[in-house]
Amino acid sequence: MTDMTMIPALMIKAQSKLKTAKLALDAGQYDDSVSPAYYGVFNAMTALLYKKGLVFSSHGQVIGAFNREFIKTGILSSDFTKQINGLFQDRQASDYDPSPEITRDISEMHFKNAECIIDAIQAILNKEA
Repeated sequence: MTDMTMIPALMIKAQSKLKTAKLALDAGQYDDSVSPAYYGVFNAMTALLYKKGLVFSSHGQVIGAFNREFIKTGILSSDFTKQINGLFQDRQASDYDPSPEITRDISEMHFKNAECIIDAIQAILNKEA
């Protein structure tokens, strides 16, 4: 994939993951909705970092750089840090814990947060296009 196509491809993937999260949520598969919601946000964060020429190999590095570049600078809401960390933790639980405690309310909260974060990132990318 060329440099010019990486960012839109990541955002398409982010939106696709968000749709998958919604389908799982609507089907009552609450723990299964968390992982794609997280990966939607992860792809969007990766796209925004890529726009700045920043590429990382781990989830922790992506989250840390995102916080440093866009949250601490005031470009994006500081609320996103807590939302992303919660989403990451519950994604870990839903993927690896045999009986995660992901309720409908938690799943809906993560979906709404993911949607808001992805939309905010898309708005920044649209401004810079």
